[in-house]
Amino acid sequence: LCFAMWCPFALLLEPLFLCWFGATPGKLILGLYVTYDLADYMPLEVARRRTWRAVGMVHDWEYEDIYQLSHIFECLDKGKPLDWDYAANTTIGLKDEYRWRDVVWMILTAVLIVGIVALLKILIGI
Repeated sequence: LCFAMWCPFALLLEPLFLCWFGATPGKLILGLYVTYDLADYMPLEVARRRTWRAVGMVHDWEYEDIYQLSHIFECLDKGKPLDWDYAANTTIGLKDEYRWRDVVWMILTAVLIVGIVALLKILIGI
């Protein structure tokens, strides 16, 4: 239910973040950026198409998601463009490797775990 409520919101905001900042909040935390290969800035329509391609190609809502994630990490590790990046003429890259990103990642992971446990206690009554 939460995913069904969040997904449309995210699909509307991701293209805006890509246009304005060159990355989504998650990519910014990880030090990743997305550039448009044909111009200095990414037009909103290109960002929107890239977002919808990524959702359609990664999330087929089956067990293949695990395979897709391993394929994504393999491509990024080898420097290959992802399928939706290739189709949208965009490139994803690593901006920097600052240590503060590890700290933010650990804090967000802890917050997520605490939130899930709290939600389970409310729903199941553990």
